[in-house]
Amino acid sequence: GGGSLELAGVARGAVGNVVSLPLGVLRVGEEPDVGHIAATLDAALDDSRLRDAARGKKLYLVGGSFRSVAMLEMMLSGHPLPIVHAHRLDVDQLDALADYVDRARKKDIKQFGRISTDRIPHMPAAIAILKQLAAKLCPTRVLVSSYGLREGLLYADLSERVRSEDPLLAAALEVGRRLGRFGDHGALLDQYISPLFAGEGAKTQRLRLCSCLLGDIAWNAHPDFRAERAVDLATHGNWVGINVHGRAKIGLALYTAFGGDGGYDEKLSSLLSLKDIGRAQAWGKAIRFAQRLSAGTANILKKTRLELDNGTIVLTLPQTERTLYSNAVMKRFDQLGQAMGKDLEVR
Repeated sequence: GGGSLELAGVARGAVGNVVSLPLGVLRVGEEPDVGHIAATLDAALDDSRLRDAARGKKLYLVGGSFRSVAMLEMMLSGHPLPIVHAHRLDVDQLDALADYVDRARKKDIKQFGRISTDRIPHMPAAIAILKQLAAKLCPTRVLVSSYGLREGLLYADLSERVRSEDPLLAAALEVGRRLGRFGDHGALLDQYISPLFAGEGAKTQRLRLCSCLLGDIAWNAHPDFRAERAVDLATHGNWVGINVHGRAKIGLALYTAFGGDGGYDEKLSSLLSLKDIGRAQAWGKAIRFAQRLSAGTANILKKTRLELDNGTIVLTLPQTERTLYSNAVMKRFDQLGQAMGKDLEVR
């Protein structure tokens, strides 16, 4: 808050030691006394068990002034997807940010559009505090939260069952139901294509499931712009529990699922490795194939099967369902094989 700085140790969903310091941006003022900030932090850390709480770990920043610093950093660096929540702050750039804020006029900073005018006078204090926090606590990563006290109070009022849900998947399920044609078809879709992606870690599986839950969200857009519509919803959605890398990966999967072929946003692509790009495109081709084969119906997905057999993608179709293997389905099956670099077989 503006009047104080709170430090809290958190682990395994619980809050540990907490200390409150008179180092809010209002108290520190527009011309911060770095020596005073450092001495106050040292004294508080010596009297608590928090000095090593973030050493080699993560430091999470909560508060409007810290969010403004993060947004300014992203704007000045030309970040490809400037979303504050879960942003990894580059503490090595804090000196450069301080120099910029010192030189710039209020209207220069305000031009970025997403930084409140009321926050600008407090940026020197916020940057000075952040520099000392990073120096004293020695975290490996500094992550920014767009949520604060209000959201914490709302979270505390949720039932234990709701709090235990994965926030990203819960939101994707709700959006998929609302914008898609096939209800909660996404989980079955993920189960159907998952044999093609055996060996994926839990974090990657989670993003694939999210892609499937959102796999029909752009169906009602103009056919020429469905892929772009899906990317916009995936990358700019009000999601939590995901960083910009995850957004870009899901965006590419949906871009591919809705027929995008090349031309994915270069800035978003820059957030992904070549391996991530290939995997997301494979997810998209698999989703696109399964949707065409099944016409969005659960019954067909339950009657047929996709699997990998000695490096070959095998589609198993009961005799009664052979008529489903139309030219359009065959084309998408071929595209899936090309995307994954695999031979194909229909049994």
